[in-house]
Amino acid sequence: MNMGATRYRLSILAFEQASSFWRAAHELLLHGFNTTQFCLFGLPFVIEEQKAPPAKPLALAAELNGLLATPPTRVRLTSTDIFEMRCGELAERLFTHSEPGIVEASWMRPDLARTLVSDVASGCLVLLVTSITADQHALGARLLLRHGDRNLQTNEFSMPIEK
Repeated sequence: MNMGATRYRLSILAFEQASSFWRAAHELLLHGFNTTQFCLFGLPFVIEEQKAPPAKPLALAAELNGLLATPPTRVRLTSTDIFEMRCGELAERLFTHSEPGIVEASWMRPDLARTLVSDVASGCLVLLVTSITADQHALGARLLLRHGDRNLQTNEFSMPIEK
């Protein structure tokens, strides 16, 4: 194993319904995840719609609203597709600045990028969860599968540690 690299384990799921997203995110938080591990992708109006908490108050709604209130970042997913995202501190490390005001994910497989673009373009909110350990990754994937509206995508890779 390369000792000069960081291992990343990601689970990515699209949500068609706001209530499904809120339930999944809430359950992740209850099981030890935190919003620094989350990254949200969506059209600007889709992300804005999430700021209204669901009808049934959730104990961790303020933490999720904090993530939703972070300033948006523009991310290039393909050569022609740029979308908005909101990331927590840990998840933000996955992206590098490609030009002023735009980041990209050099690690993202083309098939994953195409699926993400399709889901966002169709009005879904996409949640990316960065897991710290293999066990947390397995738990996060199981929790997301309980609530998601689309297929769960996973990705595991290493990136060099920046000095």
